[in-house]
Amino acid sequence: MKQIEGRVTGSEHVVKKIENRFCFITEEFDNMRQENMELKEKLLEVQSRSMRENLLFGGILEDPREKDDYDNIETETVLKKFIKEKLKINEEIKFHIVHRLRPRKDAKPRTIVAKFESRKDRNKVLRAAPAKLKETSFSVFEQYPYEMVERRNVLWPIFKREQRLGNHARLKEDKLYVNGHRIYPEDVIEAQKNASNVPNNPSQDNMYPSQQGSQFLREHFGSRDESRADSEFVLWVKVDIPMQLTKIMFGCIYVPPENSRYSSKDAFDEIETELITLKDQSTATALLGDFNARTGSLCDYIIPDNELSKILNYDGIDEIDRCLYDYYNLCLYNVSLQRSSEDKGRINVYGNKLLQLCKNNCLYIANGRIGNDKNMGKVTSKETSLVDYLIVSGDLFPYITEFEVIDFDSLFSDIHCRLRFNLSAMLPDDLLDKNNSPNVPSKHIRWIGDKRDQFVDSVESKLTIDNLSNQLDTLDITNENFQTDLNELVESNISTVM
Repeated sequence: MKQIEGRVTGSEHVVKKIENRFCFITEEFDNMRQENMELKEKLLEVQSRSMRENLLFGGILEDPREKDDYDNIETETVLKKFIKEKLKINEEIKFHIVHRLRPRKDAKPRTIVAKFESRKDRNKVLRAAPAKLKETSFSVFEQYPYEMVERRNVLWPIFKREQRLGNHARLKEDKLYVNGHRIYPEDVIEAQKNASNVPNNPSQDNMYPSQQGSQFLREHFGSRDESRADSEFVLWVKVDIPMQLTKIMFGCIYVPPENSRYSSKDAFDEIETELITLKDQSTATALLGDFNARTGSLCDYIIPDNELSKILNYDGIDEIDRCLYDYYNLCLYNVSLQRSSEDKGRINVYGNKLLQLCKNNCLYIANGRIGNDKNMGKVTSKETSLVDYLIVSGDLFPYITEFEVIDFDSLFSDIHCRLRFNLSAMLPDDLLDKNNSPNVPSKHIRWIGDKRDQFVDSVESKLTIDNLSNQLDTLDITNENFQTDLNELVESNISTVM
């Protein structure tokens, strides 16, 4: 016993040492994280200082001679001409360097970055721009590091609102002051998410300086809307079709390329989470846009095994059946389960994520299945890949009267083709019958082997052969309505059995 007690005491001593070591490591980690944040802020300040003499000029058409001008002399000439003609500044302005940024995705002229030799000249141009360029397609902005731009985007609506309310508001770089109190971007983001939790009458004396803006943040954002969508990868729009009692939730998607600096491994998870959250507000879903996902012609649905009910140990529960056999809607509306695709490239990570999202939520890719794109699946980007999709719930297919991939036009995009589809508010006549309407979909009947005896007993008790024979004898095979009468007879007897 003493030996055991000694071992326990020794173990406790070891555990205590481990706990102390863990506390030390945790403290060191917190210190390193704090130092890292401070270094990041210092680096951001250095980047900002290096850009203080810079301005961004947008909307200025490119001169063809700029294409082979590697010294950017022609670009500088174009900018000087713009300043004289559009801003009416005739003084000679000198630059350290002038160049254009990379091509824009909206096919507009590339933005010009100019570093002024004189801050006085820079400020003169910046002050002249608002009045001279009003109601034009041109723009002049200060240049900031990317992280600072993100913070300013959060603070800018607050800054403009406080100005309209007559409060003293000042926004310098990424620092916003309202009536002398600093408002931090993280406070604004938190207010957006939890505005309903902000106290109605907070004590001014007990408020942390950054929290003293919580009152106007609450007024700005109001109470939290439970249907609010926060993902940066999707914009949701709800469309009601009153005649069909249908509410369609459209998700307009843009997912940055998976290997770019803006990519996110959580993009599709965020989209799926919001889709599930908003599902109660709609009867159908449609996702459309640039997913940067290459899916080839792989299946976006699952056909369950007949033994699945035994594995899952469920007995014909409607909700589960409706999910497992949702693909039956495509057969019902004469839409091919197998889709086509001209994209023969390798399936990328985003492609697999998109296919899994479709399988999880009973959604189907329209490309290569319907309209002018049926049996084709035309590529939509760089003439090699299919990354732009229309993805819909199965019961939306009868509402889509047209779908096509329009040939590439540089007027609309840098590399992408447009998708065009028509959504009708009325169903085709052959689907308006109550038995085939998607609002009352035909139920997929799943055969459960263990209930075969129960089925036979039900048939024998509710339907006799003699009675069925007598009903068949009443039909006139020469009558032009024979097939219709026969169908009605079969349906009525099946209903009796079921």
